[in-house]
Amino acid sequence: MPSSKTPKLSTLNTKELRTLFQTTLGIPTMSNNRPWMIKRISNAPVAPAPAPVEPPAAPAPAKAPTPANSTPPITSESAPVEPTGSAATQAMPAVGSQIRRTFHGKEIVVTVQADGFLLGGTVYRSLSAAATALCGGNRNGLVFFGLKPRPAKVTAMPAEAKAS
Repeated sequence: MPSSKTPKLSTLNTKELRTLFQTTLGIPTMSNNRPWMIKRISNAPVAPAPAPVEPPAAPAPAKAPTPANSTPPITSESAPVEPTGSAATQAMPAVGSQIRRTFHGKEIVVTVQADGFLLGGTVYRSLSAAATALCGGNRNGLVFFGLKPRPAKVTAMPAEAKAS
């Protein structure tokens, strides 16, 4: 919330409101919508007073180096390592592997390459592009080639259930 020293917000021009918006909320805005900026500034949370700075603690004693071939002990405090990357990245096979699928009675083989996916002598940038080229319409490549389960369909409510 602006201090009592701040002039009435409705008297400020747009440029001044933008400056006050950034100093109050800590983020810039490109908006010219004065009522929106005034509302956001006036509803901004009051910043808490800074906490007193404590002097740094004494440094911890140095630990003995562990041998390179030893594994760290597993404790109850250590959290399991979660895989990084998107679900699509995790489902993607390694470079050089082949993805096989039967489509319209023909065996389709796609080879994973570093620069894309090789299908019938053509390199496609994504599995979806390869699946689209095969089908003639947009397809999710991961689902088409069986690397990801097909999403569940959402069914509409029956008419009699809507009336209740």
